[in-house]
Amino acid sequence: MIMLEKIWKNLREKGDAPAYLCETQQLSYQALGEWAGRLCRNLQKRFSPGIPILLYGHKQPVMAAAFLACAFGGFPFVPVDSSTPKERLRAILASARPQGLLAAEPLRAEKIPLLSPEVLEQICQGGEAVPLPFPARKMDELFYIMYTSGSTGAPKGVMVTCENLDSFVSWMTALFPQKPAVVVNQAAFSFDLSVADFWPALFWGAREYTLSRRTQRDYPALFSQLESSAGELMVLTPSFASLLLADQSFCAQRFPMLKTIFFCGETLLPKTAQMLLKRFPGLRILNAYGPTECTVAVTAAEIGEKEASAALLPVGNPKPGMEIRIENEGRLAEEGEEGEIVLVGDSVAAGYVGTELYATSFGMRNGKRSYCTGDLGWMENGVLYCKGRLDSQVKIHGYRVELQDVEKNLSALPSVAEVVVVSREDRNGRTVRLVGFVRLGDGQNQTKRQLQALLAQRLPEYMCPEIRFIQAFPLNENGKYDRKRLKEIADGKGDFAADPRNWE
Repeated sequence: MIMLEKIWKNLREKGDAPAYLCETQQLSYQALGEWAGRLCRNLQKRFSPGIPILLYGHKQPVMAAAFLACAFGGFPFVPVDSSTPKERLRAILASARPQGLLAAEPLRAEKIPLLSPEVLEQICQGGEAVPLPFPARKMDELFYIMYTSGSTGAPKGVMVTCENLDSFVSWMTALFPQKPAVVVNQAAFSFDLSVADFWPALFWGAREYTLSRRTQRDYPALFSQLESSAGELMVLTPSFASLLLADQSFCAQRFPMLKTIFFCGETLLPKTAQMLLKRFPGLRILNAYGPTECTVAVTAAEIGEKEASAALLPVGNPKPGMEIRIENEGRLAEEGEEGEIVLVGDSVAAGYVGTELYATSFGMRNGKRSYCTGDLGWMENGVLYCKGRLDSQVKIHGYRVELQDVEKNLSALPSVAEVVVVSREDRNGRTVRLVGFVRLGDGQNQTKRQLQALLAQRLPEYMCPEIRFIQAFPLNENGKYDRKRLKEIADGKGDFAADPRNWE
């Protein structure tokens, strides 16, 4: 693997240069290489290459060492964040069937060999230095298994190969003619957006500066760490960027080193891009697209002022080795015609754990692996546009409604900064009402009635949601809008931090 060979060289040659930081803990390239080397030797004595090992924790430095130890030792790894509910962890264990479990935080496990936090620390930090072996990986070997949510309620394990990851990192790093010195990580390691910062950072020989869960929930600490990071590249979800933009101090004057933000995982709204370009003149915004099943991202578009003024932002041209097909009812769609986005090529993963390749959305096109995304989009002059999910459609009073359609129209109102629309169902599961959670822009004081009147000029009555003001949107562990929590709020099952006008 080209990626691992470059990282192997950096670990040997960059010495005291900082490699990984989380809160107050920092590892140099030499120390990270030594930790990973000792752990890799230990794993080789305990386990068999090619069989998964589950890595449980958050962003502790030992997690970084564990990723490298598995990568260089030939062990596919399954990253699971310590915030994962116990039942979901049990489901992942039952699915992945790991031969061992490395825990950076306390965890009880039955019938699975477990290396506790104390044992991991002792292995990594104790004894003489052990060099990491040169990476002799085959391209069709599994590199990691990333679990994502499934429509059945059970998590799905996406099997990503060495070829998949090597292709992604090669493309990702080529997007930066001048490599960044500091890469800021937001996403948990159990969310594949983190792959876009961790492996490229080590490939570049840069510093991977991680924002812990605790830091992200402490606004003053978050901004303080971002400031001290001197981050040049941030890899974020659009929701997290909106959270940062809610504070006026998130601007070039306070963060002069910030040069690029790489977005993926959600739809980037034009308003978010416009505000970023206003706060950070000259900022490079990369709007990427791709599901976990296709190794983080397969397209990227640069968003400047011209692109940000459009109603829908492009997500870009396909990376080398990938073909984008728009299929409509079994046929290839015409230029500009909407249809399902189907991805074909070397970024498509090997399938899901425990399922046959052809028994899922995975398949073959022209002798290459393909994945039917379930996303609606179209191609225009070789550029992909993604409109939303095919399954985000609800039916209300007999009418079909795309929730993202309502969100985009509500977001287009001048006073609206952020919006999420959810549906409310009755006991029979029928949609009876739409609820739009709205955060107004700074200095805006429109009432719900005024917003609904403006929205009525853009949408038919059946598409106009009940509006609720909110000061801060709840985010899930992946830094995306927590739509499940918002649905609970809409159903009256919980309290939320809302604007007092919500009760007028």
